[in-house]
Amino acid sequence: MIPHERFIWMLISLTALPVVGVLVFVAWFYVDIPFSDQWQATVPLLEKLYRGELTLTDWVSQHNEHRPLFHRLIWLPLAWATHWNTTFEVAATLLFGLATLGILLWQAAKTARQFGQGPVTWVWPAIAWLFFSMSQYETWLQSYLLHWVLHVFAVVTGLTLLAQASLKPSHIVLAIGLGIVSTFTVASGVLFWPIGFALLWRNRLIPAPVSLHRYRVAWSGLWIAMALLVALIYLSGFQMPLSQPQPANEIGRLVGLSLYFLTWLGAPVLIYTGSLILGLLGVGAFAWVLCGLWRRDGVQHQHLLPYLAYAAFALTNGLLISVVRADMGWQQALSPRYIIISALFWIALAMFLQIHYWSSRTHGRGQRLAKGLIVGMICMAVISWLGGAYMGLKHRHWPMLAARQALRDGREDDAVLLQIHNNPAQVRELLPVLKAHQLSLYRCRTAVVEEQAHMQAMPSRMHC
Repeated sequence: MIPHERFIWMLISLTALPVVGVLVFVAWFYVDIPFSDQWQATVPLLEKLYRGELTLTDWVSQHNEHRPLFHRLIWLPLAWATHWNTTFEVAATLLFGLATLGILLWQAAKTARQFGQGPVTWVWPAIAWLFFSMSQYETWLQSYLLHWVLHVFAVVTGLTLLAQASLKPSHIVLAIGLGIVSTFTVASGVLFWPIGFALLWRNRLIPAPVSLHRYRVAWSGLWIAMALLVALIYLSGFQMPLSQPQPANEIGRLVGLSLYFLTWLGAPVLIYTGSLILGLLGVGAFAWVLCGLWRRDGVQHQHLLPYLAYAAFALTNGLLISVVRADMGWQQALSPRYIIISALFWIALAMFLQIHYWSSRTHGRGQRLAKGLIVGMICMAVISWLGGAYMGLKHRHWPMLAARQALRDGREDDAVLLQIHNNPAQVRELLPVLKAHQLSLYRCRTAVVEEQAHMQAMPSRMHC
């Protein structure tokens, strides 16, 4: 048997390992160059910023189906202050990621204490390896994806506040603010409002200056009013992005949507083709353990609410993404940028399994199964982490590094530009903006050119 203190430190070390791994990986392999959608979504805004032509409409304008106002409120000032050193956006991404992980671990520790357990348990490494995984290498290596992490931070924080047993008015006000941030960062933030409303109506409000029912109705009315106001502002002048061709019949579309959804759901545990099977197994395990816990004596529904909210957000998000993207083919569901959302489902499942283990009255097969599933989930997440690190090098670091060096050398042919965007003509059109204002990879261009000219002039001077 491992002594208790040593066991706790082992769990803490296992929890810290993926986080430290991501931080070291990003420090060594991040490349400061715009990538993919970042060119057409951000360079025109930067040009307007430097010309002094940026308007309120630009701040809230659409990018695809999103209105990333709060993302722009972070990266545009950073770009102005640093001549668009995108490393600072990556640093902000990591900070929001660490904050979200801290909230998830805090909630897990609080639940553990409610069952008479110590704060650090086996679920901590599961949460860390799932959430801070290199399987979502796009999130950590593309500075523009700061908006996904900001979005998840706002959603997780808001839902955690609303799921607390004693809900205070300050929690509701803060959750409303976080809902606004999430909605005006990523479009799926609209899902926060109905899930938040369910938590608000379910929970007890304190203090209650009038009858509990009237107090609940008042705050629920405020919540609905704010949700409608946010929706009204969001939809003002909204234009639906162009949709992809759809299958000829409804059965084909339903099959495609199901394949997409299950692949999307299983990606945090295995970011390969087999994620489809894991997604199906995950849904089955989730239904089994939730039904058992909901009926079990000694398990209050309040203990389950935070994780039920996380899972509800992940699942509804997955359905929404599947409806919008399924026609692109189920392989698109393996896009690493989505994993930060679908990971919340597996974190909720891990916590439900842990609660099942704690609340079992006898050490039976169900308890052993729950513990085995948690350990298995950690092992799969570790493998996925390592696979994601390799794919991050292959699909992001090496192409971006080669493209940056080529552009600095003045080579702007299609072969170079295709490494950072699927439309070379669009990048070629926007490159003069970066050069004119010495932004991003051209930030130190003047100093480099002067140094090269100085070195070339030295031999002739010596000869004279």
